[in-house]
Amino acid sequence: MADINAEQAWNINTGRNDVIIAVCDGGIDYTHPDLDPGNRSRVIAGYDFGSNDSDPMDDLPDGTGSYGGHGTHIAGIIGAIPNNGQQISGVMWNCKIMPVKMVGDGSLTISYPFGAWNWDFSTTAFPSDVADAIDYAVNNGAHVINLSYGFPDMGVNLNQVILRVPLLHEAILNAYNNNVVVIASMGNEYSGGNPTNYPAAFPDVIAVGNTTNDNPPQRWQTSSTGSHISVSAPGRSIISTTRGGGTGPKTGTSMSAPIVSGVAGLIISQGLDRNFNLTNDDVRHILERTAYDVTSTGVGFDNQTGYGIVDAYEALHLLDEPNELFHYNSTGGAAVKNYNFKKWILLSGRWGLAAGTYLKVDQYKITKHVTFDVPFCSTPTVWMREKESKSLSYANPNLGRPYCQITNITPTGFDLEYVVYFVPTNLSGQRIDKWIPASPEMSNVAYTAVGVPNFAANASLSGPSVVCSSTPDLKFSFGTSFSINNLPAGATISWNTSDNISLNSSQGANPCTFAPSGSGDGWIEATITTDCGDITLARKNVWVGAPANNPTSIIPFYRNGLEFGSNTIYEFYVYSQPGVTNYQWNVGGATILDGQGTSRIRIKTYDATSSGNNINFNVGVRFENDCGSSLYFARTGWVIPGTGGATRIAVSPNPSTVETTISLETIATDAKSTKALQEWDLEVYNQGQQLKARKQKINGSQATLNTSGWKEGVYIIRAKVNGEVLTEKLVVKEQ
Repeated sequence: MADINAEQAWNINTGRNDVIIAVCDGGIDYTHPDLDPGNRSRVIAGYDFGSNDSDPMDDLPDGTGSYGGHGTHIAGIIGAIPNNGQQISGVMWNCKIMPVKMVGDGSLTISYPFGAWNWDFSTTAFPSDVADAIDYAVNNGAHVINLSYGFPDMGVNLNQVILRVPLLHEAILNAYNNNVVVIASMGNEYSGGNPTNYPAAFPDVIAVGNTTNDNPPQRWQTSSTGSHISVSAPGRSIISTTRGGGTGPKTGTSMSAPIVSGVAGLIISQGLDRNFNLTNDDVRHILERTAYDVTSTGVGFDNQTGYGIVDAYEALHLLDEPNELFHYNSTGGAAVKNYNFKKWILLSGRWGLAAGTYLKVDQYKITKHVTFDVPFCSTPTVWMREKESKSLSYANPNLGRPYCQITNITPTGFDLEYVVYFVPTNLSGQRIDKWIPASPEMSNVAYTAVGVPNFAANASLSGPSVVCSSTPDLKFSFGTSFSINNLPAGATISWNTSDNISLNSSQGANPCTFAPSGSGDGWIEATITTDCGDITLARKNVWVGAPANNPTSIIPFYRNGLEFGSNTIYEFYVYSQPGVTNYQWNVGGATILDGQGTSRIRIKTYDATSSGNNINFNVGVRFENDCGSSLYFARTGWVIPGTGGATRIAVSPNPSTVETTISLETIATDAKSTKALQEWDLEVYNQGQQLKARKQKINGSQATLNTSGWKEGVYIIRAKVNGEVLTEKLVVKEQ
C-alpha cells in the first residue's frame, strides 16, 4: 500500500465545511484558485505573527531553507478544491483552512540563545511566535493544527526542553486540553545525527514520519525516527499548490504531516456526522489503530514508521455504520501493593506534584475486568482516552502521563491494568503524603469502544406474575400475554416454557400469549436471534393457575386456644402463599381494623362484657389471584367477657392543632386478664410541669382534649388505669 486510500474514503465522507484546520507556517497564498474561490470562504481570516499584522499572505523571499511557498504547499495537501480542472485535490474536499503565519522575513540572521547553545532561527520561527500562532488557532475555533516545523533538542531531555521553551510547551498543552488535534512533522535529519525534533516530540502531539510511494512502501531515507513517532504518510515528491496559482512537488515530513491533518479532519467530520463527540485522543487512536503496518520496519509499532501509514478509508470505515462508538469510564479496581521505590523520579510536573525525586514511594497495581454496558457482536476496537484518565505506568523514571494496559478484549469486556503511587516524602525529607495521580478507589480509565453493538442485550421480558387461560372479568380471555421490550429491528424470538405452560400464539410472536397446562410454579424464557447471534433473556418465574387449596394455619399473635378477650385487639397472619396476589379475610364477632388484602390483619373483638355472654368468633381467609381463588380457611372460637390483655394509649391526630382524642386500647398479651375497665385519670405535662387544668377523671375508653391556643411543643399524656401508669407523647402545633 503506497497511498492512503483517499478515494475509497471519499465514498464515506469528504469532510465538512465547519471543520477548521489551522496551517501554522510561513503564510498561505489565499489568492490561489485551487485553495479559495476568491472570497476567503475556504482560506479564512488568520494572522501574521512574524510581522504582527492580520495579513498571513505567503510572501517570504525564496531561498534555501526559506518558508516561502511552504505554507501554500501544505494548504493544498490538506484541502485543495476538488473537481475544478486543476491538477490536484486535497485530502479534505470540504473544509476551512486557517492561515496563521509564524515566520518572519528570513533575510536577517537572528541568533537565539538556548542554554549553552546558539540556535539559528533565520529560516524558521521563534518558539514564542509558534506559541502565539497555536494560541490564535485554539482561540479561533481550529479543530486541527498542522505544524510542519521543528527544531532539534541538541541532546537534552524532554524535561529540559519544556523548561527552556515553556511558552511553546504550554501552548501545545493548552491546545490539547482544549480538544484540538496537534500534528507535527518528525523532521528530515536522519542522516544528520537523527536528533529528536520538537514540537513533534511533545507527548501531546501526533508526530508524523515520511514514507515512499513504492509498493511495498518504505521509510524515506531522510525521515527522522524515534520512539515518539505516531504514524507516517507519503512525503516524497508530493504535488500540491504553489505560490502564484501553480502546482509543484515537494519532499519531506513537512508534506507527510498535512496528509495526516487532512485525514484527521475527515475523521472529525465523520464523527460529527455520526454524533460521536470525538475527542482528540479518539482521533489519535483512530489514526494509529487503522494505519497500514509497514512490516519491513517491524511488525506493529516501530521507531521508524510508528503504527504505520495512515489509511483514510479504514479510519472512516471504523466510524461508519453499522459500527457505533461509546465513551465509557472505569473507576477503581482491585489494588495490591506491588513495589516500594527507594527513589522514584517524576520527570514532568503533573497531578499537583513537581518534577523531581521522591523517597520510599509505594507502587500499587490496579486490576479490573470491565464489562461493557452493551455487548458487541464481535470483538470491538478499544482504546484509552488519556486526557480524562487518572492512571500511570510502571516506569521509573515516570513522565506522569496517563497509561493503562488493555488486554483480553472480547465482545463483552476486557481486562484493565495500571498503577498508582503513594508519595510520602521528597528528596529533602519534606512530607508529601499524596496519591499520584489519585488514590486506588478514585483512579480511573476513560475508554472508547467501537464496534457493532448487540442491542438485543437491552431487550427485556415483561408480563404478569401469574399465567391464566381466562378469568371471570375476561382480563385474560385467551391466555396471558408476555412481551419483549426494546426488541432490535430484524431480530426474531424463540419462546420456551416450563411443562405446565402452553403456547397460545405462534412461535416468535411479540407479544405472545400463554395458558396453563397444569398448575404450580412455572417459568417463561425468550431467546433473541440477531445477526450478532443469540441472546437468552433472564427467565421470568411465574405461578400457573389459581392459588392452590393448600391447608394452612391462621395464627394469632399473643393468644392460643379458643377464647378471646372482649374489646381486645388481636393480630392474625398466614404464611405467604405462592401465586397469591390478594388475601381476602372475613371475621365474625370482631371488626377488621387494618391489613385486608395482605397476609396479616389486625382486628378488635366485640364487647362481650356488657352482656356477660360469650360471642361466637371466627376469622377466615382465602387466597386470590387473577386466575381465581382458593377455598376459605378458618379459625373459630369465643369472645368471652372481661378484657383480654394490656392497655395502651392511642393519640389521634398527632400532631394536633385544635383537638385530639385520647383512646385506651386493650391489646392481647400472653397472660389473660379479666379486669374490667374502671374510672381512670388523664393528666397532661409540659416540660415536666403538670398542667392541673388538664387533669381529668374519665369514664369509658376515650377522652377529648381541646388543644386550641396551646403553646407549640411536645406534651406528655399520662393515664392511670387500674393502677397502671401509661404515657404517650403529643405534639401541638399552632394553626
